[in-house]
Parts: sequence; structure tokens; C-alpha cells
Amino acid sequence: MTAATTARTATAPRVLFLDDEERILKTMKALFRAKYDVVTTTDGNTAIDYLQRDRVHLVVSDQRMPGMTGVEFLRKAKDVSPNTMRILLPGYSDLSAILGSINDGEVFRFINKPWDNQEIQKVVGEAVDIGLKLDGTARPAAPSSSEQAVPAIDGGILVISPHRPLYEDVRAVAKYSCEVVRVLSLQAALEALKIKEFALVVVEADPGAEDIYLFLGLLKQKYPQVVTLLVTPTADADTAIGLINRAQLFRFIVPPISSESLKSSIGAGVRHALTLRAAPAMLARHVVEELPEVQKQSSVMGWLFEGLRSLPARLAAR
Repeated sequence: MTAATTARTATAPRVLFLDDEERILKTMKALFRAKYDVVTTTDGNTAIDYLQRDRVHLVVSDQRMPGMTGVEFLRKAKDVSPNTMRILLPGYSDLSAILGSINDGEVFRFINKPWDNQEIQKVVGEAVDIGLKLDGTARPAAPSSSEQAVPAIDGGILVISPHRPLYEDVRAVAKYSCEVVRVLSLQAALEALKIKEFALVVVEADPGAEDIYLFLGLLKQKYPQVVTLLVTPTADADTAIGLINRAQLFRFIVPPISSESLKSSIGAGVRHALTLRAAPAMLARHVVEELPEVQKQSSVMGWLFEGLRSLPARLAAR
């Protein structure tokens, strides 16, 4: 176990790195000690203890560690220090870890090993800037409803699915709480978004649905306060990483889905939307990566860019 800080503790933003390899921690310290107060440790429990005692603007955790995985650590970090930004360093094969960190750790970004030094410095810099903005931001009290219940919210839920069962299931778990609207296609979703504000968007997608992945990224850029959930039968690591880095996806749901699991996911999404409404400063953590130029220049997706660009700005803020 190692825990260390630099001499910049008085004024610099603080970043905590968790990795079981001392070599990686030394590299991180060398990369970042000129700008930040760097804390390093190889032990997840030590990192949690530190978060409980001291202010930390960003934690960067490896996934594959003995004793406590990165996902487990980030879940605990979110509970003890919710305004601290979170980055995970997964392996490309760690699909279950990636999905777990989306659904439980609510990470800001994934960075794969081996990383590019300029890339990691850029991402860490963005995360620290947001962590500084959130520093001291008071989180509103959670809704009084039970953990499994779906709280009431105006704006409702938009379900985008050609299959009626998902809509029926969402409507069943959200009954008496909010309106649930179903559309069959992305074109219809754009029309619905023109006339109504939605707190939650639930999308059902077949594997490899690039138009839907693009839609989720563009929607988050346009309306960062909209909480998104994706239901898809299969996933791969690259897609999951892209959906958090470029769309800040709130939940990734793989069928079969029990009614209790769906109620839990929808309820968590609505509570998150209510939190963002009550504390708009928290929208800063929903900044997403720019889309690749190849997607921006795609004529096939041009209608989607134009459709989202033309949506009313009134929906972007409450």
C-alpha cells in the first residue's frame, strides 16, 4: 500500500490515483504532480478512508485490483464523496466492469490502458475543472419515496422502441408517477421532443444500432439534463465506453429484465433527473466528448444532426 501527496497541498486541486501497480502510480505522479496535489494508493479501503477525511476533486481507479475492484471502489466513492469526479481505467475485455461502472459508479470517463499521455492529461484536466465547480455544491435531499418507487416528475418519460412490451413495462412501473409516451423511431422521437420536455428517455436498440448511439450522444449535448437509459440484448466494450464518454448514459440494461429491476432503474433515473433540476450546477459533470469527425460528416446521419440542432432551446434549461 502507498499513500503520498506532493508539496502542492495548500493550493492545488487534489487527484487520487488507485492502482495495484506501483509503476503505474509513479507514472501518474510524474505526469500530474506539477499541476495537482497527487495522492496515490494501492489499496481501495485506504482510498475510501482518505475520501472520508479530505476533499478530493477527482479519483482515477484501475479496475483489476485484489481485494476491491475499481467498480466496487467507485460505487463506494460515489456514496462517501458524491461531488468527486470518477474515472475508470478498464481493460478492453472488462465488459462486466464497464457496465457495472455505468450502472453503479456513474463514471465520468473511461480511459483504456495503455493510454496516450496527452489524452489522459486532457481528460483529467476536464474532470478536475468540473470537480472544482462542484466543490461544496450541496446536493438536494432525495425524494421521500422508497428506494424502489418511481417518484413523481413532470415532463414524463419518452420510450423509443418498435416493440410494445417495453413501453407497457415502463408504463406499469411508472404508473401514477409520470406520463409515459412511446414512439417507434428516432424521427418520431425528434417530433415528440419538439413539443414536449422529457425528464427520462428510454431507448431500445438492436445490436450495432449506430444511429441510436449517435442520437444518445447528440441528445446529451443538446439537453444535458435529460437522463438516458439504453435497453439492448447485447453489448461490447467499445460501444459501452463510447456511450459513457460521448453520451453519459445513465443505465445500460440487458434483457431479460424483471419488473423490480426495471422499476429500480427507472426510479433511479427519475431521482437523478430531479436532483439535476434542483442543483443545476451538477449538469457540469454531464459534459461529453466531441463526436468523431467521421460521424459529423456522415451524410447518412445528416437528418439526425439537423433534427436535433433544430429542437427548441427552451428544453435545455428549466
